[in-house]
Amino acid sequence: MILMEGKDHHFSIKERETYIIELKIKIRSMKQFVFLQTCNRVELYYGDGEASEYITKHLFRVASGLESKMLGEGHILGQIRRAYVLAINNCHISPGLHRLFQYAIHTGKRVRTETSISKGAVTHSLATIRLLKKEYLHLKNSTILIIGVNKLTQNIAQLLLKIGCKKIVIVNRTIEKSKKLAQETGCAYAPYNFMLEQIHDSDIIITAVSHTEPIIWYTDLSIKHPVTIIDLGVPRNVDPELAKNPKVKLFNLEDVEANIEQNIKERTGEVIHAERIIDEEIIKYKQTFKRQLYYVKNSFS
Repeated sequence: MILMEGKDHHFSIKERETYIIELKIKIRSMKQFVFLQTCNRVELYYGDGEASEYITKHLFRVASGLESKMLGEGHILGQIRRAYVLAINNCHISPGLHRLFQYAIHTGKRVRTETSISKGAVTHSLATIRLLKKEYLHLKNSTILIIGVNKLTQNIAQLLLKIGCKKIVIVNRTIEKSKKLAQETGCAYAPYNFMLEQIHDSDIIITAVSHTEPIIWYTDLSIKHPVTIIDLGVPRNVDPELAKNPKVKLFNLEDVEANIEQNIKERTGEVIHAERIIDEEIIKYKQTFKRQLYYVKNSFS
């Protein structure tokens, strides 16, 4: 039997931070699992065989963007695919998990192809830009530091360039990745060991790094001019104590999402359509097990 546990955006960042650590300790003794960690959720799927209808429906809805804080957001499908591929590459995948995630990914693709659920959906990158526009009047003339290279920061960099920002520096632990993103976007880049120097020279700092502890601590900085920090990491990349500094405006993922205005009513029909697709795929998923039992039963008769 396949089991699942997790926490999503209905829990606070602090609760999810603690839970991530607990799950990472738990999986050390596991052999068959898929570990899904995104901005808004951390989930563990483990075991073999058939998943219950509750678990199946939950994962299919997640893959389709129906369980996202921002209804219909598209990045979750790619994140599920990466978690699935990572489990395969590390030999953690069981036949049951393999089948479940293949169906989930297929369902997510169908929903995005056959409905308009993702059309006009607000992403974390767009929400970040909206917050910056609201909080920072001189955005185009600001020196902006982006820490971390991933799909989210790539989208943010492209959006910043699109609105006319010219002073953008990218920093990442692997300099090849920051150099590649800088070349693709036309931004500058700097080595990771020069991060603190870049922080002191920046007006705006955006972080989105996968790390168990903050990469910027209160004791690291001696900030002499006003700075806006947007911490998109879960666990958080920036020491929350920095918010006590009168020259620092510190926002985390919850703050970014609080600035999102979604007109969900306009997509009600698309949600209904998406749920019908999910129900169809659940039936197909169940039928594979019925066929398997039929073949096993007849092979011994």
